[in-house]
Parts: sequence; structure tokens; C-alpha cells
Amino acid sequence: MRLEHLCDMGLAYREESFYQGKFVVACPYESQEASAYGEGDGWILI
Repeated sequence: MRLEHLCDMGLAYREESFYQGKFVVACPYESQEASAYGEGDGWILI
């Protein structure tokens, strides 16, 4: 199988006033397991 470059993609988190940051991490059981949520923008360079 041969892979060919199609495009470059960039992603960035966006600062949100609702949760006052770029993303939120929830660790409900004080362990190393967690869930995260964030919103952002993306772009494709051809």
C-alpha cells in the first residue's frame, strides 16, 4: 500500500466564556482516567 499526501490540516481549541477556558477535563474518580470537552476551529491547506 502506498500513501499519498492529500493536504495539511490544522486544529485549534477556541477560548469559550461558558466554561472559561479552552477545554474542560472531568476526573470523577480521582484516578488517571478522565473525559475532556472542547470546541475549536480547523482548516485544510491544499
